[in-house]
Parts: sequence; structure tokens; C-alpha cells
Amino acid sequence: MKKISRIILISGVSRGIGNALALRFLSENSIVFGISRKKILKKNQLYNQKNFYHLKGNICDLNFLKKSRDIIKRKYSKLDVVILNAAILGEMKIIKESNLKTWKKVIETNLISNFFIISIFYDLINKSTSGRIISLTSTAAWKIRKFWSSYSSSKAGLEVFIKILIKENYNKNLKINFIDPGRVRTDMRAKAAPKENPRKNLPPEKILDKFMFLASNKCKFSGKIFKAQNK
Repeated sequence: MKKISRIILISGVSRGIGNALALRFLSENSIVFGISRKKILKKNQLYNQKNFYHLKGNICDLNFLKKSRDIIKRKYSKLDVVILNAAILGEMKIIKESNLKTWKKVIETNLISNFFIISIFYDLINKSTSGRIISLTSTAAWKIRKFWSSYSSSKAGLEVFIKILIKENYNKNLKINFIDPGRVRTDMRAKAAPKENPRKNLPPEKILDKFMFLASNKCKFSGKIFKAQNK
């Protein structure tokens, strides 16, 4: 019987990069708790996977996150890896034409919810002897482009928030880093660049090696921004 390697929490596992990460960790004999609003359907490879626990709910919902923490605490009492993956794109419109509710939802999903996750799960990740937090970032955090106001603002805010968390972290066993996936063949990318040929971009399962490194005991540093792809 193989020894369980790590206990992982990933937000946004119903599709895309989060789904691919969950499958990769499961293949390496980890326990994966995966958050998503959508149900995991039979056609999804995560369906009925051994060692996968689906936490169905909204990451903006504090009560849901607290219940999820309590589930993990009862089963395993700690987390080894937290991956802040879930995000939404919002509208691709100029600021004066942006929908206020949609803009607010992007900030809540991409920034505020990650503050909730860190706050609520921090004690569990601190109990690990080799805790890892990986935050997905993007060139949108610093590259100034028209139509990207809500998404770019949320990603810039998240990057600053995580950098402050790194400054405030005194646990030498906890390493906190960023990863930029780049252009990946996902639904979000298709929405952001509808004229782009998706076949020119790698599928999520092909960009995971650096994620796995940052989640491993081999990672001995914090505060680095890694590019998932070499291009």
C-alpha cells in the first residue's frame, strides 16, 4: 500500500488548470480537497476518484469555507499545499461601460476570496512540516491594457496581498510563491482572446511540472514568480 504523500487544497477544480492539477496530485498519491461551485459530473475524470474530496460551494462564502476547513481538520488535521487557482475574467469592456455588479464580482472572486481562504485555512497549513502556498498570477497584474480593468486590478491586488503575507510569515517551513501559467488552452483564455487559435496553446496538463516543484519539499524559498512555460 502506497503511503499518502501530501494533503492538497485547490480552488477551481471543475475544469482547466485546477482540474489538471487535482488529477496530477492524485496520480502521485496525494489527498486532494477540491473546491468548485459546479458539480463534478461523470464525464469529469475527477468523478469517483479515490482520495478526492469535492467541496462544492462558493469561495466567496465564508460559512462554506469554514465548513470546508472543519471537514479537513476532522479528517487530517493539517494541509500541506494550498493552491489559489480559482478566478473569473469578467467583462472585456472599457471602464465607463463596465457593469458595476460584474466588476465587483471579479474583485470578490479573484482577490477577496483568497484573503478568506488564507485566513480560514492558515492554521491548517501552518501545521505542516513543509507547507506550501501557490498563488496563480498573470501578466495582467502589471501589464496595462484596455478592457482588462477588473481582472488586472484583481490580479495586481492579489499579488500585493500575497507579497505582504510572505513578509508576515515567520514559519520557516512554510514557503509561498507565485506561478504564471501563461497562455493555456482553457475556457477563460478562449473568452479573453476569441480570435486566437487555441491549438497554439498547451493544454493544462502539459504545464504542471513547475507547479509540482513549488508544491514539493525541493522548494526552499518564498517570493518567487515562476513561469509555468518556458516560452
